[in-house]
Amino acid sequence: MSNLKVNKGNHLPGIGDGRFKVYSKQFNALVDSIGGTGTGLYDTINEYTTGAGCTVDGTLLKDGHVYLSDDSVNEGRLYFDTDNDTYLTASNDNNLSFYSNGNYTFLANAGGISMQGGADLDLNNNTAAEGQLIFDIDGDSYMTASADDVVDLHVGAFKTVTFTPLAMEFAEGSRIVTGTTSGSQIGTTTAQKLSFWGATPIVQPAGLTANDAQAIDATYGVPEQEVLGNVRTRLLELETRLKDAGLLA
Repeated sequence: MSNLKVNKGNHLPGIGDGRFKVYSKQFNALVDSIGGTGTGLYDTINEYTTGAGCTVDGTLLKDGHVYLSDDSVNEGRLYFDTDNDTYLTASNDNNLSFYSNGNYTFLANAGGISMQGGADLDLNNNTAAEGQLIFDIDGDSYMTASADDVVDLHVGAFKTVTFTPLAMEFAEGSRIVTGTTSGSQIGTTTAQKLSFWGATPIVQPAGLTANDAQAIDATYGVPEQEVLGNVRTRLLELETRLKDAGLLA
């Protein structure tokens, strides 16, 4: 391991991994050689280590923290690449913005994370492991992509619902629970189409033939014949409508 020469024959002994052991006298000598005693780097280090804090090119060093901006005019930035177009910055008070390749990607604040400019939140960008969007503290309620174009919702470690293109599949034993005050609706207008057991979806069926309300008595005659004919017509219409909806085979 080589040593780092400071000045006047002083050296910083190497301790491995590119690091050096620094002694008080040697450090002061290093500071003297860079900025001059009492000025420059020496003044910076002295103010920081005594707790008063100091600002170096807009960055405040104070009380064990690094403040990227210590004024209300210029925003501080934390850069991640060599061309300085991928960084985190405080766009204003309590808002943290992330830029990637110069593009505004997401905003984080007390209200959550908001994706910007059509950016995607990609939980998994590889094929080795599935990403998870976790909703609770113990991590057993989450959404995950179990396969391509297949998203599962797990609640309390149980897979409850699986989403595929144009389909939502409930797990075995699942129940649909409705409210007891206002209740729930399936379809909010008569033009919305529904069906059951694979039948082609239809709009709400038309009403049945009007009921024949003629009085009937013990004597079988024309009124009785007409009422019975009306009942048969209505039953056939009801059968047709139930079949169209898939409720009868």
